[in-house]
Amino acid sequence: MIKKAEENGYEAIITADSVGELAEKLDIPAAKLQKTIDDYNSYCDHGQDREFFKNPDYLHKLTGEGGHLVGKFYSGAYGTVGGVKINENCQVLDDGDQVIPGLYSAGSDANTIYADSYNFTLPGNTMGFAVNSGRIAGLEVTKFIEK
Repeated sequence: MIKKAEENGYEAIITADSVGELAEKLDIPAAKLQKTIDDYNSYCDHGQDREFFKNPDYLHKLTGEGGHLVGKFYSGAYGTVGGVKINENCQVLDDGDQVIPGLYSAGSDANTIYADSYNFTLPGNTMGFAVNSGRIAGLEVTKFIEK
């Protein structure tokens, strides 16, 4: 399937025999790509991803054995917006607008900013709310747990 994609000029699949070749094809500095790989492999060695907190069961070293494969991902689906009512601390509210203790929501499920007027000419414009509400919810969950 990968060979067929390459033969057809499909740009979302990139293969390379070395880190240097891959960096060139991705138009990024080879040293930076190698450092990223080295950092990730260090997380694998220690069983803890300190950057993205990946589940240790899924940490597998990048060896380059057999070459390198990169797949570009593109946004291609729509989801719902809103539905879960929250307060400024991302705490979920019940039908009476009372906080449900220990329940938080973030991202598009809690985004009522757009209601029925999501702007499709700017795909991904809910991302700012998703990132920040996730951060707020995480901070608030931490406070809740610490109590």
